[in-house]
Amino acid sequence: MQDLGADATGCSVDPSAVAAAAQMLARAVATRPHLLAVNRFGRLESEGGGMRAEIGQALIEDIPLIVCVPRRYLDAWNAFAGGLDAQIPPLREAIGEWWASLETSPNAAI
Repeated sequence: MQDLGADATGCSVDPSAVAAAAQMLARAVATRPHLLAVNRFGRLESEGGGMRAEIGQALIEDIPLIVCVPRRYLDAWNAFAGGLDAQIPPLREAIGEWWASLETSPNAAI
């Protein structure tokens, strides 16, 4: 996000920051981590931009992914994920149960 000053009433996305974050996410996907956490699937991703391609690549690579989806973008997420996701509440117990349910998860406690 860009600092728009003390009197700003809205926000503006910093395209260079989004591009840098997308590159970091692409590098992370390339390392095939056991788990990948993404801050959010937001407006840019719901419109087809942002880090949507990198999130999609993680899904294609079958990398377990935790991504926060605000309610207002849930329809866009559902269209994107096509039912291949597990929607869970942001609670430690729910995340732990999801992690334990994965066939490929290492024996690690959350």
